[in-house]
Amino acid sequence: MSPSVAHLDDAMPGSLAGRWWVFVRQRFEPVSHLAMITALFLAHHGAFAADWVGEVRPVPLPLLLLAGLATLAFFFKLRLYDELKDHEEDARVYPDRPLVCGVLRPRHLKAGIAVCFAVELAGMGALGTGALAGMGMAIAYSMLMYREFFLRGFLRPRLTTYAVVHTVVTVLLTLTLFAAFTGQAPWELDGRAWRFALGSWCMFNLFELGRKTFVTEEERDEVNSYSKVWTRWGAVALAWVMAGAAVWLMLGERLAHSRLLLGWTAAISALLLGVGLTYGLLNRPPFGQVYRGVTSVFLVLLYLGIAVTCAYAR
Repeated sequence: MSPSVAHLDDAMPGSLAGRWWVFVRQRFEPVSHLAMITALFLAHHGAFAADWVGEVRPVPLPLLLLAGLATLAFFFKLRLYDELKDHEEDARVYPDRPLVCGVLRPRHLKAGIAVCFAVELAGMGALGTGALAGMGMAIAYSMLMYREFFLRGFLRPRLTTYAVVHTVVTVLLTLTLFAAFTGQAPWELDGRAWRFALGSWCMFNLFELGRKTFVTEEERDEVNSYSKVWTRWGAVALAWVMAGAAVWLMLGERLAHSRLLLGWTAAISALLLGVGLTYGLLNRPPFGQVYRGVTSVFLVLLYLGIAVTCAYAR
């Protein structure tokens, strides 16, 4: 038993609630995930309220909170899915993870998934049949993700393909949120909503690319990474492409009409560019960690910029 596992075992709480908290702290870090999900939700609501994506209607605060809770449950369920489908590999490579250590059992995670299903459907169902239909589609797609589209043998060795087909779920989640806000079904939304949804897909591709990109010293033989597949510079270039596509799809011509949005986007883009260059030039661990952090921060800051700009414009 490794020292970290022994430490975890010694400190393990006896109650099931305490064990869930250990899991959440390690595998769904509350502060960063709440920041990301809150920024995403506020940006989508801001875009709706500023008439960026379709018809505007009043949505009472309690219903907005339900939609936000359903969104949080959806992302948490995706984490639970990943823990279950990666369990065997984690047992070999990451012995310290809570499911491997026995902090929680697979049955606990499956019960958590069932609770998430209930929260997702109840929360979006309260906002109308369009939102419920959208969430149903997103749930169905997430279940295919859990089964790895019944193509595990094909997808697992192809890291980039694996990622981009999984992040498509963010398109469905975006359309679900806009359906909840507008009262329309996802397929009734106009092209602006679909363009924003594709931008979100690019954003989460950037997030995925960033979190699995390492300097040489951090690489592990048994773990694949984008810096192995594409080289470090190739992974950075691909991340920049995804960031640029996200900005173009979600903001487009609006950048020309808002100094606030233009300045904010330019600043965070410069940050991503500069940190990417530093990571590419300086192949040492601190710069890999900073690069991974900044790719996540870029996502949060771009969504926050959209939310603030839309609120300022109203």
